[in-house]
Amino acid sequence: MCAAGSGCLDVRVTRSDSDAALPWVKFGQFPAPGNTSNGQGSLRVAAQQGLAQPIIQSVTADFRAASASYLVNLGCVPMGATKIHAYLDDDLNADASDPQSSDYQDACPTPRSVVENVEDNVTSHVSLVLSRTCD
Repeated sequence: MCAAGSGCLDVRVTRSDSDAALPWVKFGQFPAPGNTSNGQGSLRVAAQQGLAQPIIQSVTADFRAASASYLVNLGCVPMGATKIHAYLDDDLNADASDPQSSDYQDACPTPRSVVENVEDNVTSHVSLVLSRTCD
């Protein structure tokens, strides 16, 4: 239960049925030097309102299977329009404060983020699907 003026935020992250555009497949056949993409890493999920410091949760994740699914609770966030981001930091080199990635070895959803209107004392449920590289 959240305090007045805030709501809970749960984010479900899955991957697309086709892995053709995901970095561990896309670059797996012709890997660039230093490419370590393998579909496993740190799933980063973030919520951000305006220029405020983002709320970021990280969980160890493996997205190689099409059935991969992770529910990440971001806790209580202030009411209002909240931008939700998620990415798989496949090579584990993202800064802990980065809500987004532009690394070709990481996996991102399309679109890169969604906006959820967080309501007072309500749990919002957001779904994002990793479908491509983050470059």
